[in-house]
Amino acid sequence: MLREGSETVLFLYGIASSGDDSAGEMVAGGLLGGVTGIGVGLLLYRGLLSIPLRYLFGVTNAMILLLTAGLAAQAAGFLVQADVIPALGGPVWDTTSILSEKSLVGKVLHSLIGYEARPAGVQVLCYVIVFGGSHVVVFVGPIET
Repeated sequence: MLREGSETVLFLYGIASSGDDSAGEMVAGGLLGGVTGIGVGLLLYRGLLSIPLRYLFGVTNAMILLLTAGLAAQAAGFLVQADVIPALGGPVWDTTSILSEKSLVGKVLHSLIGYEARPAGVQVLCYVIVFGGSHVVVFVGPIET
């Protein structure tokens, strides 16, 4: 809470020091932002409560799996660029003409699931291994010894 509070204070100090807004406008903006934040939080909370937990956790598990596999593939891409690991071939495919990484949808998919328009072979391999291995552990359950 200390960090969030200090960020808020620094943000408001920056606005106040610019001299463009009056104190009344800052207070009104802060109150409006607080009320909006509380309202959105309550709506999200009530909405999440109405979803059965098995579906909620199933969807969040799948999203985390995709995020994890994407991060592993991106890390492999960085290691290929640094010549630490081999690329295992050039780009496996090129979907730049269909969905560019520069587009809004491409950027969102890149952030969420690690979308690459021209992935190297090692990136695809890492994605499949991490997704497949995690998929077994999450949906089947951990292996007990």
